[in-house]
Amino acid sequence: MSIMNKITNGRIAINVGPVAVYLLIAAIGIWFFIFYDRQFGFTFVTAMILMPAASIMATSVAASEISAGIELSTNIANKGECVQMTLTVKSGGRLPIPFLCVELENEWLLSEAESRKHVLSVSRTQPGIVKKDYRAEIWGTGTFGIKEIAVHDYLGLYKIAYFKENSILPSATVSIRPSLHESKKNDYLAYICDKMVCDEEEDSQSMTRSFLTQPGYEHRPYVPGDSLKRINWKLSARLDHYMVRENEYLSHPMPVIVLDRCGIRQAVPAEWQRRAVLLEERVVESVLSMLDSMVKQELVCKVHYYLDNSWQMLAVEKHDHVEALRQDFSQYRFVSLSKPRLPDGLTAGSGVIAVFTCALDDALTGEISDISQGGAPVNVICPAAPAQIVGNLWLVNDSFSFISAT
Repeated sequence: MSIMNKITNGRIAINVGPVAVYLLIAAIGIWFFIFYDRQFGFTFVTAMILMPAASIMATSVAASEISAGIELSTNIANKGECVQMTLTVKSGGRLPIPFLCVELENEWLLSEAESRKHVLSVSRTQPGIVKKDYRAEIWGTGTFGIKEIAVHDYLGLYKIAYFKENSILPSATVSIRPSLHESKKNDYLAYICDKMVCDEEEDSQSMTRSFLTQPGYEHRPYVPGDSLKRINWKLSARLDHYMVRENEYLSHPMPVIVLDRCGIRQAVPAEWQRRAVLLEERVVESVLSMLDSMVKQELVCKVHYYLDNSWQMLAVEKHDHVEALRQDFSQYRFVSLSKPRLPDGLTAGSGVIAVFTCALDDALTGEISDISQGGAPVNVICPAAPAQIVGNLWLVNDSFSFISAT
C-alpha cells in the first residue's frame, strides 16, 4: 500500500511569462476601451483586477490539503528488470485543482524513457495517478521521489510550489541485486588451489608414512564422485594422477575474501560519479564471481563484508550462500575513506587472504602490510589498475577475468 504524505510549507512563486502576457493584454484593453468606450472600459478594468484575486482565493482553497504517495511494484530487483512506480496525488480541498505539476526524480541507477514532469487534474473525488516504468541498470539502492509539486492558479499567473528540501515529499527505494557473472579466466582460483587445497606443510617423509597407513594422511587414487577439495594437489602432481586424502587429521584454513568497506564515489567530482559507481559495482560482482567459481570447485571460503554498521562473516560452500550474499549486497553501500578498512582477526591462521577493493591507498596498504607481517599471505584484487602498485596484485577486467598484475 502507498503511504500518503500530507504536503505542507509551500512557497508562492510568480509565473513571469504568463503575468507579462496578462499585463500586456490588460494594458492594450484598458487603452482601447478608455479612449473608445469608457463605460465598458471601466467594467473591463474591474474584471481584470477581480479575476486574478478570485483565482488566487480559489487556488488557496483548492490547495489547502494535498497528499501524495509512491508505490513500487517491487522493493528488490535484479539488474535488467523493470520496476513500476505508481504516484498518487490527492486533494482534500473543496475546489478541484485544474493544473498540478509534478516533477519526479530518481537516481541514475534506474533508467527511464519518459519525461519527469507531469501535469495532473486533481479533485476531492478524483486523484491524480501517474504510472512509470524504470529499468534497474546499476547495482545498489535506487531512490524514487518527487522533486517538486506545484499547484498553478486558474489563470496560470502564479503557483504554490512544494520543494523536496522544504516539504515532506514522498519517496521510495528499491534494492538492485548485483549480477552473478561467470569468470572467463581465473588465474587467482588456480593460485588458491595451489596455496590452500594442497597441504603446504606436508613433506615427502610424511607422504611416505601415509602410504604405509602410519599417522598422517592416508591416500588413495581419485574416483569419480570424490570431492575435489580432498585432492592432494601436490602429491597428485608428483605421481601424475589424482590422489585424495582418506583421513584428515589436520584442518586447513579456508581462503578468506574481504570486501573493502570504502568506495571512491565520494572522492571524485560529479562528472566522474557514474564511472566510480561502475567500478564499485565491478568489485562487488567480482566477489560474487570468485565465490561462484570456488563453489563449483567445491572450495569453502569465508567472506567478510561491512553491513548494518558492523563486519559480517559468511562461510560460503554452496550456491545458496552465494545467492544470500547477492541479497545482502543489494543493500550494500560503500562509505567514505575511513579506518579501519579491514576486519579484526585476519592473521596467519586465516589462510590466504584476498582483499577486493577499488580504493587502494596508503591507509589500506598499511593495514595489509600489518597483516602480512603476521605471516598471512595477502592478495589485492582491483577492478582497474590502481595508482599504487603492490605485491600480489590481481586485476579483474570487464569480462571478469582474474589476471595477475605482478
